[in-house]
Amino acid sequence: MNIDIYRTMPEQPETCTAATIMARCIDGFAYRYYWGSEGLHENDYQSRPSDDSMSIAELCRHIEQLVIMISKMLCCPVDIPSGGNETERRQATLAALQTLSNQLRERDPETIDEHEKFWLLFNGPLGDAISHVGQLNSWRRINGNPIPYSKFFNGSAPD
Repeated sequence: MNIDIYRTMPEQPETCTAATIMARCIDGFAYRYYWGSEGLHENDYQSRPSDDSMSIAELCRHIEQLVIMISKMLCCPVDIPSGGNETERRQATLAALQTLSNQLRERDPETIDEHEKFWLLFNGPLGDAISHVGQLNSWRRINGNPIPYSKFFNGSAPD
């Protein structure tokens, strides 16, 4: 898998179906996670904004679990190994998101509508995961390591 695919937003799907809309949502989340986790240092992973909040490492683990939950709800299971250092885990999470997006783009457009869990993804684990990327961005800024500038609205990388 090429995790740098999320350095910029992938090309938009050629057709508009429930599966390709969800794939595009996954790509948008992956793009934001790519930049939210790009350039984190060991001291960033250990930091937490307050004693009663998760550390950035714990927040990344939670995001991993949400990615696995999303994949199961879409009947496109992916695996993110629990071992490895933070860089390896980040790469595994991004690779899992790329696999999930690819599986959705290749899916028969009729099959996704059969799963009532599809609609729960938007207000459930996908919405939660996107919110947590926002936390990741805030917490690393608090720790003195703001995210690299990227153009989120058009999906491009820093100049």
